[in-house]
Amino acid sequence: MFKWKKENFRNLSYVFADVIDQFIKNQLSGSKEELFLVPVPPRPKKLVKKGWDQINDLADILSKKYKVLKILERTGEGEQKKLSKQERLGTQEVAYRLKENVSQIPESVILLDDVVTTGATLEKCAGILKENGVKKVTAIALFRVE
Repeated sequence: MFKWKKENFRNLSYVFADVIDQFIKNQLSGSKEELFLVPVPPRPKKLVKKGWDQINDLADILSKKYKVLKILERTGEGEQKKLSKQERLGTQEVAYRLKENVSQIPESVILLDDVVTTGATLEKCAGILKENGVKKVTAIALFRVE
């Protein structure tokens, strides 16, 4: 994870996309619902600073096999990694919303993130999706960090 996120080993995105693809095929392919992936959006300043985002890379690679809907956007610039567990769970600084003019809201989505620490990001994004008509949200994250 460190090589991928901190040292910009972008080729690892292909490895991790394959891991996600295999998980979906093995664990979620029995579902009769059409599969839509919704990536957790990055901080806009991160894209400017680094020039890329891990989740965007994964989503772009996976879009060759699955429908990817980039329907969420990040409204806050706060970095989750700089917050304590309590701050992560209660912060309004890191905020998300549904993009304007979204025309397609599926009944079921797979929310895609790279790292889960407290689950606050996935919980916030899932809540927004459900508030806007998604009935079932499944989440996939590559890593769990305490």
